[in-house]
Amino acid sequence: MSAILLALENDNVNGEIFNIGFGKKTTIQELAQTILTLTGSDLEILNLAIRQGDILHSYANISKAMKHLGYKPKFTLKEGLEALLIENCLLK
Repeated sequence: MSAILLALENDNVNGEIFNIGFGKKTTIQELAQTILTLTGSDLEILNLAIRQGDILHSYANISKAMKHLGYKPKFTLKEGLEALLIENCLLK
């Protein structure tokens, strides 16, 4: 069940904020490479100098959602991106 439905069905979490994701660190490089692979793109990833404030890893700590909602990720990063790309007609 989706995290949104789990939250809607649980009156004990009204007003709470939850991180939703698949619970593993992902670098921007991994994200970009996964998108390029899924789309069959031959674009090159440019690695520029790190700037102050750049996010090096994206990580959704989902422990609160797991504890209070019973949330469990259904997709890996690749599976979630693939579904998103298909849903938005960017991938067949």
